[in-house]
Amino acid sequence: MFVNPVAVEKTQKKFTKPSALADKATLEKELKRRGHDVTLGEMLKGGFASQAYAATLAGEKVVVKHTEDLAPFDPTELLLGADSIQLDVEVLTNLQGHAHIRVPTLVDFLADCSTSIMRDVREDGYTLQVNQILADDAAFNVTAGAQLGTMLAHLQREAKTWEIKAPIVEPTLASIYERGLELRLAYPNTQNQYVALEEAFVANAEHLTMPDAHPKNVFINDAGETLLIDFGYSQYGDQRFILASALAHIALYSCGGHIKPGDAKRYIDEGVAAYKAAEGLFDEELFCRYFAMEVLHRSYGKWVDGIESTQQKLRCIEFGLSVFDQNIATVGRLLDLVSTVAQR
Repeated sequence: MFVNPVAVEKTQKKFTKPSALADKATLEKELKRRGHDVTLGEMLKGGFASQAYAATLAGEKVVVKHTEDLAPFDPTELLLGADSIQLDVEVLTNLQGHAHIRVPTLVDFLADCSTSIMRDVREDGYTLQVNQILADDAAFNVTAGAQLGTMLAHLQREAKTWEIKAPIVEPTLASIYERGLELRLAYPNTQNQYVALEEAFVANAEHLTMPDAHPKNVFINDAGETLLIDFGYSQYGDQRFILASALAHIALYSCGGHIKPGDAKRYIDEGVAAYKAAEGLFDEELFCRYFAMEVLHRSYGKWVDGIESTQQKLRCIEFGLSVFDQNIATVGRLLDLVSTVAQR
């Protein structure tokens, strides 16, 4: 199977226009019509393909999430359908009350209008991790790395037991192809670095993987307890990508000057150690390469905040390329590279 994302056409592709429910007032009116005493407040930061509002429902603080189709804006992107929310809700349902994996409490799901209602976890003392990272006072919780590593190991194990009924929006091969774009551009004459990762990702695609356990989808409380959101773009792929993708963002923000190198090293190191303790098997070389690919993917600031200046981008690119050029294959050497590059 091959992915051919670019083709010459004479006619412009047409995509479904946003529904009336993309309008906040219309969505609130529709929810009230369905018997929900809801008032929508501010739109929350986080995802890029959905609208999430802080809201009150019968006096309780909730988050109302509505999803529309996300049409691609360039040839390297995929059409992401509004039905991704069905997978998000199915995974949330499977994880309600799980002993080791924290997720928001699901209040209701209105499938025919692609809208879910969840308890607002900020009421329970949780803060979105990206807000901690980008805050002026740099309130980054270093100890949360171990919590995240443990949770992702349990999530990986739990997903092996599921028989998913909801649509899978992102196909396996298309997903890794898009995430590997920057890596392919970095080595245009061979592609060997990317091809090896594509083969691993596709060959081990028998179970669901969550590729987006990054700081925009992670909540943390003062005790370092971690909570995950936004499973809508999970896909069948190599589950070993989960941890590498999540922790790569910590290196990304450290190279961007938002996390102290020492804090980033400790967070990543403890995340890996906790994952190993819960999961057992661990391929360090593959982890390093998935990790570097993800840093390269985000190195120009794609779908992340805080990576904007030339220097920030160059440090991220240097880190990602150095992993491949220096054949870094151990977590120890990877952590040393984080410090070296981030301090420049």
